Amino acid sequence: GLAVAAIHTTVRALCQVMYDLAEHPEYIPILREEIKNVLGFRMNNRFTVENFGKLVKMDSVIKESMRLHGGGVGTYPFPSSQNQRLMQWIASFRRKLLQAVTLSDGTYLPAGTSIFSPVYSLSHDASIFPDPDTFDGLRFFNMRSASHSDANRHQLTAIDNTATYFGAGKHACPGRAFASVEIKMILVELLKRYDFKMIEGDPEPRKNQHEGMLVANPRKEIMIKNRAEF
Repeated sequence: GLAVAAIHTTVRALCQVMYDLAEHPEYIPILREEIKNVLGFRMNNRFTVENFGKLVKMDSVIKESMRLHGGGVGTYPFPSSQNQRLMQWIASFRRKLLQAVTLSDGTYLPAGTSIFSPVYSLSHDASIFPDPDTFDGLRFFNMRSASHSDANRHQLTAIDNTATYFGAGKHACPGRAFASVEIKMILVELLKRYDFKMIEGDPEPRKNQHEGMLVANPRKEIMIKNRAEF
């Protein structure tokens, strides 16, 4: 169960980061420079959790990709007056109530109700994230640089009311720190070994649905070639 929960989510996040870097190649040299500064030229014996924590620009790029593409639920059956239809919702943190709950604002939720976190609405709220539909790879790096207290608040694994990509509260993903290091480790190797870009005119979407879940589209292709080690 842990493997099923962890592998596809990590792969989905990594694929979306690769798509974003292929679409916005201006961030690739920035990340490569950070990798060299943190891990050194040959990176011998430099793969440590502490060093991966110093890859703050890479951390920002990954979090920005998750902000734009981190929703877990693509469509959900929503009853209408005529028939059952599918509404385009992008959400996460699915839960089913086993007993009735009355929320603090008086909203009553009967047992059996399915609830979701509106991750897409939060992450695309202009009052929280200016110009929310634009990929800004250094968005969270700049937010972390604003003050000492913000340094940890806006890192990839941080949980708050505006970032529910890893869940929320005591139910937040317990493996998110591991996933962060895992994604960074793979991305370091990909950036070191390869150049990649999108295929011009390719109509294949970046993501599709599988049983109501948004996943990275396995038919989506990008161009990759070997590069000389930096």
